[in-house]
Amino acid sequence: MSRFRFDARRNRWLSACLLGSGVLAFVPLSASGQDIKPETLERVKRAAVMVFTAASQESQGDRPLGSGSGYFINGSGMLITNNHVVSPWHGLPPAQAFRMQFGLNKLTWTVITDSGTDDEKTWKCRMIYQNEPADQAILQALDEDEALLETPDYLRLLPSSRLDVREQIWAIGFPGGDRQRTIKDKHPEVTVTRGRITDLPRKASGRIEMIWTDVHARGGNSGGAMVNRDGFVVGTVTLGTFDAEGRANATMLVPADLTRRFVHNAFLKSNVASQSDFTPFMDILTTETGRINVPEFSRLKDQEVLFFEEGDRIHGAISTEKITWNSDIGTIVVPLDAVAYVMSDDEGSNLYLEGGNRIAASEAGSSFKFKPVGGDEIDQDLDEVRVVSFRTSDRRLEPVTGEVVVFDSDLAYLVLTTSGDLLKFESNNAGIIEIRLNQIARIETTPDEDQLLVTTNGQRITGMFTDDPINARIAATGLSIRFHLSEIGSAVVEIETRGLNDVAGLGLQGVLAKADRDIRRLADQVDALDLGNVRAKISEQMESPQFKGFQTARKDHLRLLKGVAALRSGDYDVAIKNLRRCSRSRDSNMRAYSKACLDVLKRFDGYQFDSKPLSNRLAFAAAGALLTDETLEAVTDFLKYAPRYQHLKPDEFRRGFYARNLARIRRYELDMTTADVLGGIEAENQLHRLWALAINSSEGEKYRLRRAIEKEEESEQGRTGGNRRAGRGRGSRQTGGSQLASQRKIDDLNEALEKVHKTQDAYEKKQEEAGFRIEDPDIDVFRRAQDDDGP
Repeated sequence: MSRFRFDARRNRWLSACLLGSGVLAFVPLSASGQDIKPETLERVKRAAVMVFTAASQESQGDRPLGSGSGYFINGSGMLITNNHVVSPWHGLPPAQAFRMQFGLNKLTWTVITDSGTDDEKTWKCRMIYQNEPADQAILQALDEDEALLETPDYLRLLPSSRLDVREQIWAIGFPGGDRQRTIKDKHPEVTVTRGRITDLPRKASGRIEMIWTDVHARGGNSGGAMVNRDGFVVGTVTLGTFDAEGRANATMLVPADLTRRFVHNAFLKSNVASQSDFTPFMDILTTETGRINVPEFSRLKDQEVLFFEEGDRIHGAISTEKITWNSDIGTIVVPLDAVAYVMSDDEGSNLYLEGGNRIAASEAGSSFKFKPVGGDEIDQDLDEVRVVSFRTSDRRLEPVTGEVVVFDSDLAYLVLTTSGDLLKFESNNAGIIEIRLNQIARIETTPDEDQLLVTTNGQRITGMFTDDPINARIAATGLSIRFHLSEIGSAVVEIETRGLNDVAGLGLQGVLAKADRDIRRLADQVDALDLGNVRAKISEQMESPQFKGFQTARKDHLRLLKGVAALRSGDYDVAIKNLRRCSRSRDSNMRAYSKACLDVLKRFDGYQFDSKPLSNRLAFAAAGALLTDETLEAVTDFLKYAPRYQHLKPDEFRRGFYARNLARIRRYELDMTTADVLGGIEAENQLHRLWALAINSSEGEKYRLRRAIEKEEESEQGRTGGNRRAGRGRGSRQTGGSQLASQRKIDDLNEALEKVHKTQDAYEKKQEEAGFRIEDPDIDVFRRAQDDDGP
């Protein structure tokens, strides 16, 4: 696959002027080898929409501007598409964008559901939120009564932990847009094409910058989803690449994880309607401390709040200590101080526990005692209430660290401590098989209505789970839970390591992902703490005569392994020596990883944190978190006051300010790279703000230098003009000397100007290469207000 870096200023968004009508097209899906279930594929296709953008000239929306694709993300008409599909001025310079906005007047948006079928319908939309750097927009579809459109078929956003290179994916959209209308009064049907993920470039922090696929780019699918075999959104189509002859050869996606953050921003700004379906977003709305808070259904410290379908809300207190919930995975008794929300609809309820856990349950027959403020206590039936917002309790939420089992199905989303129970699976061919939850990779329903069990080592067994319950514990709350798998139709079971391990982000395996198999095996042994054995093997290779002939990358890989193994063994001198060499590696991820380790070791005297040695993983993680917090606080203070200088009037931009500002930016830039690796949630955004400040400061310095050059040239012209008749002699020699000095000064100023140009270009290149990001300057204001007021 031919691959190259985009020039963001010229063609980053390939179809900005065409609004998605020229970005992506697909060949028909082959039936052979299809791994996505037919019913899943049909649901995905029903969630896909055509998106039309128009301007108003003589009447509303009478000037079509283009079309693209999109997909619903909840049950009440919220949908994702590209910003360049809905905004004609996407990617244009500010002045040109303003002129276009003024000329086009009001924009309108419509979407078509079930395109090309007998059920095809057109719906109006309104804009909820948009972000140009990440090329994302959220529209809200409306029904005939201008209410939120009911959309029972929608797509969920895939966590990045489930992505894998070479994984099969399916692209959903409308290649060619409305130009491919084949039947009168009907638009084209949705097109599906299979491809694969070809690359997942990550930063050392572990975040995926973008997703590369082998789907060929051509027109019309901008804003469409690419999904995995379970129908989860892997990413949103946004860019295409072309070879030297102009042929499409790859497609890039905005990762679903970034879209999740983007949706979270819309919630934080209260742009999402209070009647909207919040069920798919509860994990997004769970804070780092494990507490859930939906902005439109705020939780209070001393009261519960009942929200009714008609819009009424009642404050009061629930005196019932526990409620019994009936669900398909068992009967669950839950203490109220572990519950965050109960959200109900015609099909039942979703119970949300602190930590982001969800259980689909029936509210029928469930009730609780409720005393409204100023009223008498009553028995309140749950099926009469749309949302119950429970008070924030004093229940301690432990940070989820170490190995957990993530159980994700239509009936539940649970993060559990590893269950030791042996589950019983009655197979069709081998009788009763016993297996642990952490040995299961997925559960599926077969066409014969059996259950297909896929284990972590790849075994596939058909049969049915028995009714024996699972006894597990929810990781965030410590709450005991009993459930069974006999009713589960489909589930993904994932083993994750939550929290910081040694350094956050990629971890040792991620940094060495492109190393050879022997190196990766050694990394496995380091992670498994088989340190004596692995250190001996590494020393044997590094001390062998062949070591000098190794490629530079392999030498660095061995040094990194030796450094990390020594760190975990408590041999800090050896660790520092090898990590210091790796911090100068050509590989940016290895540099960042090694520097993060070194910075933690340098920061704490005696290589200890909280009376524990830094060779201990949890102690090292906690030390890294503290270092990150300190760094973020210093950078935040700097950025808080720095903008005052970047907006100074030109005449106030004094000599020397730029050099001082740039020196601090460069110092903090290194610190923020370390903080990013160590897991600071705000580190990446602060790093981008430092780059933006460097670019803005460079603009100011260029203006100052140009003014200085102009003044010096004017002064020189004045001197030569005033001495033109002086003739020969002493006066002319003085004039010649001053001209020479003036020219040297102008040359120095031009040289300084060229350096500033190069500095600005370097920071703009960093911004371009950083990939897609979701950042809204106003979000920090909302976060601070939320922290100050409390939930």
